[in-house]
Amino acid sequence: MGLTVLTDKSVLKQLKFKRTSNKFIYVGKQDKEILKLLEEAGYIQFFVDYFENEESKERFVQSYLDLIGSLGSKYYSLCWWSTFTSSKNKFASTLFQELLLLHSVSRCLDNADDDLLLINPPTSVLQSLIKYCQLNYISFKIIDADAFSMPYKIKNFFVDFIMKIFLIFKTWYRIILAKWYFRNSGIYDRNSIKEYYVLRSWFYERSINNNHTYKDSFFGVLPSYLSQKKELLIIAGIIGDYRATLYKIKKNKEFLILPQEYFADFLDPVRSIVNVIINKVYIKSVDFMGIEVSDLINFHLREDYIYTAAEECLQKYYIEGLVNKFKINTFTTTFENNPWEKVCFMTLKQKSPKTKLIGYQHAVLSPSSLNMFVSSHEKKFIPLPDRIITTGRVTKDMLEKYGQYDPDILKEGCALRFEYLYSIAKKERKVNHTILVTPEGVLAECVNLFNFIYESLKDCNKIDVIFRSHPALPFESFQKYLLFDVNDFPHFHLSINDSLKDDLFLADILVYRGSSTSIEALKTGLPIIYVSTNELLSVDPLFECEFLKWKVITNNEFVCALKEIYNLDEDTYNLQWKLANLYLNKYISPITNDKMNTFFFEEKDENE
Repeated sequence: MGLTVLTDKSVLKQLKFKRTSNKFIYVGKQDKEILKLLEEAGYIQFFVDYFENEESKERFVQSYLDLIGSLGSKYYSLCWWSTFTSSKNKFASTLFQELLLLHSVSRCLDNADDDLLLINPPTSVLQSLIKYCQLNYISFKIIDADAFSMPYKIKNFFVDFIMKIFLIFKTWYRIILAKWYFRNSGIYDRNSIKEYYVLRSWFYERSINNNHTYKDSFFGVLPSYLSQKKELLIIAGIIGDYRATLYKIKKNKEFLILPQEYFADFLDPVRSIVNVIINKVYIKSVDFMGIEVSDLINFHLREDYIYTAAEECLQKYYIEGLVNKFKINTFTTTFENNPWEKVCFMTLKQKSPKTKLIGYQHAVLSPSSLNMFVSSHEKKFIPLPDRIITTGRVTKDMLEKYGQYDPDILKEGCALRFEYLYSIAKKERKVNHTILVTPEGVLAECVNLFNFIYESLKDCNKIDVIFRSHPALPFESFQKYLLFDVNDFPHFHLSINDSLKDDLFLADILVYRGSSTSIEALKTGLPIIYVSTNELLSVDPLFECEFLKWKVITNNEFVCALKEIYNLDEDTYNLQWKLANLYLNKYISPITNDKMNTFFFEEKDENE
């Protein structure tokens, strides 16, 4: 029994020799021709996310949370919390998927009588695979892999050096512009009797329009509400065109807004880099479900320290500069358990312990939102705010049920980002035989969903399909991976509308994966279909909703769901929508004074 690791090119060579295995695991983008050749040769594909039952799925997920939690309790420090490995963010770390791959390979080898082919595994898992095979007396062979070659190591060294130099110059550029643009801002110093309520948010160029009016993409009307009751300071983390956004912030006269770099010193990026180099975490030994995975985790930590950790650590110096200039009564920011948030909370607790900390859970939640779930192992150590305000009752209940948070820290708030939904009227039900398809902003998810629709409806020209790409992933960036050309099918169309509202008006049904468009569609009265791949973790933000919603896995189930929706009688449809709307009102609670006041601490809390 043995394990052979190879690439797409090596598969063709392998098929020419005598077959020594009958199973294979194919990682990543799968070549159709290679799959066909393997099947013709009698190989059986083993799927990474296959589990015998729900209990085994839950056990794996909990083991992952406990793994990161136990590391957090042992290595907790600024340089641990500044990594995306510690945050469990699925958009920034692939550790979960790679642990799943290791677990799947080990199960397959444990149950195999002969060799296993592993095609295109990520470099990160190879060292842990080698150790596993050595400990279990399994032969191991790598074909065409350069993960351990000297050129590979030299490349990493130079990439690390270049990234750090780039961070220094990028930060210096921003500091120079920030201090120049706001040199006459009339800011109060630390000795002022004023205490500020600080709202820290992300800014895009569109956050301030051409009339110099500020509209926060995450907090909606909250800045206006706060400014009526407190001395408000807004700290901007700028995404996109820095200079253009800075210019717009400068022109705004309604609020006191300062870029985070305004509070930095020119030595801060150097300090941040040195801090990471000296104090970076190295895991000596750790077990995950019977597999020694320290090499895999250290690989991810090394990637974090090359690409992101030093920049996340910069928040420490921004916060230190902030508390040196202002007295801060309350500090509020978004909350997704991301590294920069934890660095802010950690620094404020050290440098300004009387400041009350609030995190706002602004985004939709699904079982795949593992970054929002805290392990019991790390609860005492992880930097958390004093209060986490949710978008509604449903999300509060989710965090209580899955997140291991102390109940007192969670407060039911309102959906500031979704305020516009309450001004949208329910759409009149019409049959246009048009469906709208909206994936989330992940490459594999976009490709899989679009291909699924193609395979289901390529021969059904009675239904028009509108494909609407995620703003973060334009159609042009992934169309080469699709099994079809949209232009070859008259009933397939790409969305030409800037507004989602316009596409929803044209459609009878929304088909989605992890997109929050499902909430808007359901609110306007559109039936929704969630396309599941029988995944380990659902990406459905409405996974607990059962009303006016269908979940499908196969192409046949999808076609049947369409027929069922089109055959719904009016009474059934109206009842389903009424129940769905009740659920949504708990998920994205309307904005009220009581809910807005959760962003303030009572006097007795402030005097503690």
